[in-house]
Amino acid sequence: MNFYTITQDRSYTKWIAMLPKSEERQLHLKEHITQHFFWENPQIIRMKMIAYQDLTSTALYADTHAWKHDIGLDMVPPPWANKVIISHRFKSLLNEFEGPAHRLYPMLMSNYYNTGDENRVYFLLHIPDYHFQNLDYSRVTFVVAPFGETHKPYKCFAEGEIPSYDEYVRIAREMQVEFPDGMLEPLVWIYDKSWDFLWSTTDDIIVSERIKDRAEQEGLAGVSFELFRDMQIITSCSA
Repeated sequence: MNFYTITQDRSYTKWIAMLPKSEERQLHLKEHITQHFFWENPQIIRMKMIAYQDLTSTALYADTHAWKHDIGLDMVPPPWANKVIISHRFKSLLNEFEGPAHRLYPMLMSNYYNTGDENRVYFLLHIPDYHFQNLDYSRVTFVVAPFGETHKPYKCFAEGEIPSYDEYVRIAREMQVEFPDGMLEPLVWIYDKSWDFLWSTTDDIIVSERIKDRAEQEGLAGVSFELFRDMQIITSCSA
Protein backbone atom coordinates (compact mmCIF):
# COMPACT_ATOMS: atom_id res chain seq x y z
CA MET A 1 0.00 0.00 0.00
CA ASN A 2 1.29 3.44 -0.92
CA PHE A 3 1.61 6.41 1.40
CA TYR A 4 1.12 10.05 0.46
CA THR A 5 2.11 13.52 1.63
CA ILE A 6 -0.84 15.86 2.28
CA THR A 7 -0.60 18.97 0.11
CA GLN A 8 -2.78 21.94 -0.73
CA ASP A 9 -4.58 21.65 -4.07
CA ARG A 10 -3.55 24.16 -6.75
CA SER A 11 -7.04 25.63 -6.94
CA TYR A 12 -6.63 26.88 -3.37
CA THR A 13 -2.91 27.71 -3.25
CA LYS A 14 -3.35 31.47 -3.41
CA TRP A 15 -4.69 31.24 0.18
CA ILE A 16 -1.92 30.37 2.61
CA ALA A 17 -1.67 30.40 6.40
CA MET A 18 0.96 32.45 8.22
CA LEU A 19 1.96 33.08 11.81
CA PRO A 20 2.47 36.70 12.94
CA LYS A 21 5.74 37.40 14.72
CA SER A 22 3.76 38.82 17.65
CA GLU A 23 1.99 35.47 18.07
CA GLU A 24 5.29 33.56 18.02
CA ARG A 25 6.70 35.92 20.67
CA GLN A 26 3.72 35.18 22.88
CA LEU A 27 3.46 31.40 22.35
CA HIS A 28 7.08 30.36 21.58
CA LEU A 29 5.89 27.65 19.23
CA LYS A 30 9.41 26.76 18.08
CA GLU A 31 10.19 25.73 21.65
CA HIS A 32 6.95 23.82 22.25
CA ILE A 33 6.17 22.10 18.93
CA THR A 34 9.24 20.05 18.07
CA GLN A 35 10.30 16.94 16.20
CA HIS A 36 10.43 14.86 19.38
CA PHE A 37 8.10 16.41 21.97
CA PHE A 38 4.47 17.46 22.37
CA TRP A 39 3.30 20.92 23.39
CA GLU A 40 2.35 20.23 26.99
CA ASN A 41 0.13 23.26 27.65
CA PRO A 42 -1.24 24.25 24.25
CA GLN A 43 -3.12 27.46 23.59
CA ILE A 44 -5.08 28.68 20.58
CA ILE A 45 -2.74 29.57 17.72
CA ARG A 46 -4.01 32.69 15.95
CA MET A 47 -3.03 32.51 12.29
CA LYS A 48 -3.56 34.82 9.33
CA MET A 49 -4.88 33.82 5.92
CA ILE A 50 -3.19 35.72 3.11
CA ALA A 51 -3.87 35.92 -0.64
CA TYR A 52 -1.44 38.22 -2.44
CA GLN A 53 -3.48 38.27 -5.66
CA ASP A 54 -6.70 39.70 -4.21
CA LEU A 55 -6.22 41.65 -1.01
CA THR A 56 -9.88 42.45 -0.31
CA SER A 57 -11.53 39.13 -1.18
CA THR A 58 -13.09 36.69 1.25
CA ALA A 59 -10.93 33.75 2.26
CA LEU A 60 -11.31 30.55 0.29
CA TYR A 61 -11.11 28.13 3.18
CA ALA A 62 -9.99 24.59 2.33
CA ASP A 63 -9.65 21.42 4.42
CA THR A 64 -5.89 21.94 4.62
CA HIS A 65 -3.65 24.96 4.15
CA ALA A 66 0.08 25.30 3.69
CA TRP A 67 1.94 27.11 6.49
CA LYS A 68 4.31 29.67 4.91
CA HIS A 69 6.16 32.78 6.06
CA ASP A 70 6.87 36.29 4.77
CA ILE A 71 9.50 38.36 6.54
CA GLY A 72 8.24 41.53 4.84
CA LEU A 73 4.86 41.10 6.55
CA ASP A 74 6.39 40.06 9.90
CA MET A 75 5.18 36.49 9.36
CA VAL A 76 7.59 33.92 10.77
CA PRO A 77 8.45 30.35 9.66
CA PRO A 78 6.64 27.42 11.26
CA PRO A 79 8.31 25.23 13.89
CA TRP A 80 10.27 22.25 12.55
CA ALA A 81 8.10 19.24 13.39
CA ASN A 82 5.93 16.66 11.65
CA LYS A 83 2.68 18.61 11.31
CA VAL A 84 -0.15 19.63 9.02
CA ILE A 85 -3.01 22.11 9.27
CA ILE A 86 -6.40 20.41 8.91
CA SER A 87 -10.05 21.41 9.11
CA HIS A 88 -12.63 20.02 11.52
CA ARG A 89 -13.94 17.85 8.68
CA PHE A 90 -10.49 16.42 7.95
CA LYS A 91 -9.99 15.84 11.68
CA SER A 92 -13.24 13.83 11.85
CA LEU A 93 -12.10 11.69 8.92
CA LEU A 94 -8.72 10.96 10.53
CA ASN A 95 -10.49 9.89 13.72
CA GLU A 96 -11.62 6.79 11.80
CA PHE A 97 -8.00 5.64 11.46
CA GLU A 98 -5.06 4.84 13.72
CA GLY A 99 -1.64 6.45 13.90
CA PRO A 100 1.19 6.90 16.37
CA ALA A 101 0.79 9.15 19.41
CA HIS A 102 -0.36 12.55 18.19
CA ARG A 103 -2.10 15.72 19.29
CA LEU A 104 -4.30 18.37 17.74
CA TYR A 105 -3.75 22.02 18.67
CA PRO A 106 -6.59 24.48 17.93
CA MET A 107 -5.93 27.29 15.46
CA LEU A 108 -8.04 30.33 14.64
CA MET A 109 -7.69 31.61 11.06
CA SER A 110 -8.54 35.19 10.12
CA ASN A 111 -8.15 37.15 6.89
CA TYR A 112 -5.03 39.35 7.12
CA TYR A 113 -6.21 42.03 4.67
CA ASN A 114 -10.00 41.78 4.99
CA THR A 115 -10.66 42.03 8.73
CA GLY A 116 -14.43 41.84 8.21
CA ASP A 117 -14.17 38.35 6.77
CA GLU A 118 -15.23 35.14 8.53
CA ASN A 119 -12.84 33.55 11.04
CA ARG A 120 -12.56 29.77 11.06
CA VAL A 121 -11.25 27.11 13.47
CA TYR A 122 -8.60 24.66 12.27
CA PHE A 123 -6.30 22.18 13.98
CA LEU A 124 -2.57 21.56 13.80
CA LEU A 125 -1.98 17.80 13.73
CA HIS A 126 1.40 17.13 15.37
CA ILE A 127 3.17 13.75 15.44
CA PRO A 128 6.55 13.65 17.22
CA ASP A 129 9.00 11.38 15.42
CA TYR A 130 9.45 8.15 17.41
CA HIS A 131 10.39 6.26 14.27
CA PHE A 132 13.27 4.10 15.48
CA GLN A 133 11.57 3.23 18.77
CA ASN A 134 8.63 1.71 16.88
CA LEU A 135 10.28 -0.32 14.11
CA ASP A 136 9.61 -4.06 13.97
CA TYR A 137 13.29 -4.95 14.33
CA SER A 138 12.73 -8.66 13.70
CA ARG A 139 11.74 -7.82 10.09
CA VAL A 140 14.00 -4.88 9.25
CA THR A 141 17.26 -4.97 7.26
CA PHE A 142 19.72 -2.19 8.09
CA VAL A 143 22.64 -0.80 6.09
CA VAL A 144 25.49 1.55 6.91
CA ALA A 145 25.90 3.98 4.02
CA PRO A 146 26.46 7.66 3.22
CA PHE A 147 23.30 9.73 3.52
CA GLY A 148 20.97 9.03 0.59
CA GLU A 149 23.16 6.25 -0.81
CA THR A 150 21.75 3.08 0.73
CA HIS A 151 22.41 1.34 -2.60
CA LYS A 152 26.15 1.64 -1.84
CA PRO A 153 26.37 0.23 1.70
CA TYR A 154 29.55 -0.18 3.68
CA LYS A 155 27.90 -2.85 5.79
CA CYS A 156 24.59 -4.73 6.05
CA PHE A 157 22.63 -6.18 8.97
CA ALA A 158 20.05 -8.81 7.99
CA GLU A 159 16.55 -9.01 9.46
CA GLY A 160 16.76 -9.57 13.22
CA GLU A 161 20.52 -8.94 13.51
CA ILE A 162 19.63 -5.68 15.24
CA PRO A 163 16.95 -7.01 17.59
CA SER A 164 15.84 -3.86 19.44
CA TYR A 165 15.97 -0.09 19.63
CA ASP A 166 18.57 -0.22 22.41
CA GLU A 167 20.79 -2.40 20.23
CA TYR A 168 20.23 -0.05 17.31
CA VAL A 169 21.49 2.89 19.40
CA ARG A 170 24.56 0.91 20.52
CA ILE A 171 25.46 -0.35 17.04
CA ALA A 172 24.83 3.06 15.46
CA ARG A 173 27.47 4.56 17.78
CA GLU A 174 29.94 1.84 16.83
CA MET A 175 29.29 2.34 13.12
CA GLN A 176 29.77 6.09 13.45
CA VAL A 177 33.32 5.44 14.67
CA GLU A 178 34.05 2.79 12.02
CA PHE A 179 32.38 4.69 9.15
CA PRO A 180 32.40 8.45 9.99
CA ASP A 181 30.49 9.43 6.84
CA GLY A 182 28.00 6.59 7.14
CA MET A 183 24.59 6.29 8.79
CA LEU A 184 22.85 3.18 10.10
CA GLU A 185 19.49 3.19 8.33
CA PRO A 186 16.63 0.75 7.70
CA LEU A 187 16.01 -0.20 4.08
CA VAL A 188 12.25 -0.31 4.72
CA TRP A 189 10.15 1.19 7.51
CA ILE A 190 8.24 -1.76 8.96
CA TYR A 191 5.87 -1.33 11.89
CA ASP A 192 3.77 -3.97 13.58
CA LYS A 193 1.07 -1.32 14.07
CA SER A 194 -2.28 -0.59 12.43
CA TRP A 195 -1.13 2.85 11.32
CA ASP A 196 -2.64 4.78 8.43
CA PHE A 197 -0.86 8.07 9.15
CA LEU A 198 2.56 8.87 10.59
CA TRP A 199 5.72 11.00 10.35
CA SER A 200 7.77 11.41 7.18
CA THR A 201 11.44 11.98 6.34
CA THR A 202 10.93 15.77 6.54
CA ASP A 203 8.47 17.86 8.58
CA ASP A 204 5.39 16.56 6.79
CA ILE A 205 2.80 13.96 7.74
CA ILE A 206 2.02 11.09 5.41
CA VAL A 207 -1.21 9.11 5.07
CA SER A 208 -2.12 5.74 3.62
CA GLU A 209 -3.94 5.07 0.40
CA ARG A 210 -6.99 4.20 2.52
CA ILE A 211 -7.10 7.74 3.92
CA LYS A 212 -6.46 9.22 0.48
CA ASP A 213 -9.40 7.23 -0.93
CA ARG A 214 -11.72 8.27 1.92
CA ALA A 215 -10.73 11.93 1.56
CA GLU A 216 -11.49 11.83 -2.15
CA GLN A 217 -14.80 10.05 -1.53
CA GLU A 218 -15.80 12.68 1.03
CA GLY A 219 -14.79 15.48 -1.33
CA LEU A 220 -12.42 17.27 1.02
CA ALA A 221 -11.82 20.74 -0.44
CA GLY A 222 -8.37 21.90 -1.50
CA VAL A 223 -6.60 18.68 -0.52
CA SER A 224 -4.16 16.87 -2.80
CA PHE A 225 -1.89 13.91 -2.18
CA GLU A 226 1.66 13.43 -3.48
CA LEU A 227 3.09 9.93 -3.56
CA PHE A 228 5.71 9.49 -0.82
CA ARG A 229 8.79 8.10 -2.56
CA ASP A 230 11.52 8.52 0.07
CA MET A 231 10.97 5.15 1.73
CA GLN A 232 8.84 2.02 1.43
CA ILE A 233 6.53 1.76 4.44
CA ILE A 234 4.86 -1.39 5.72
CA THR A 235 2.34 -1.38 8.57
CA SER A 236 -0.08 -4.09 9.63
CA CYS A 237 -2.67 -2.26 7.52
CA SER A 238 -0.58 -2.65 4.37
CA ALA A 239 1.33 -5.89 4.93
